[in-house]
Amino acid sequence: MGAVGRVYAGALFSVAEEAGKVGEIKEQLSLVRDAVKKSAAFRDFLYHPGIKRQDKKRIISDVFSGILDPEMMNFFNLVIDEGRQYFLDDIYREYMEYYRRYRAYRIARVTTAVELTSDEEEDLKTRLEKIFGRKVVVEKEVDPAIIGGMVVRIGFQVIDGSIRSRLEELRAMMEG
Repeated sequence: MGAVGRVYAGALFSVAEEAGKVGEIKEQLSLVRDAVKKSAAFRDFLYHPGIKRQDKKRIISDVFSGILDPEMMNFFNLVIDEGRQYFLDDIYREYMEYYRRYRAYRIARVTTAVELTSDEEEDLKTRLEKIFGRKVVVEKEVDPAIIGGMVVRIGFQVIDGSIRSRLEELRAMMEG
């Protein structure tokens, strides 16, 4: 992860902790990040070099008024003033790392070909907590391209139990 994301996330986390809003700021940062990721129009507006920073801040203030806490709005304005809006995804990831340490849990990013049932999710969570010796939060993603099975990412560790990877291994063995 980038140094820019770490610096800005650290500053935001400090402000959030001081205000007693660590969880609220996490949710609001997630909301902003999702808006940037999911809306090409919003992303184009935010990244456009021809739009003045003041205009961006004014429009963002209008759009997010009543949704974002003052601390988050001030942070968003700072990011725009400094021209760091391109790093919002890095800032989000780093903030989540601060938050994870703050809450002392691990995040398991689980990719499956089909949606997990609540029983399957709970069983997976229990197994991962046993393996890692601490609370685990499961973030789910569905990707039919893995065909079946699942891929679990926790930090830098990857457990790839997908059918796609097994087929690729089999193909490599047959060609090799």
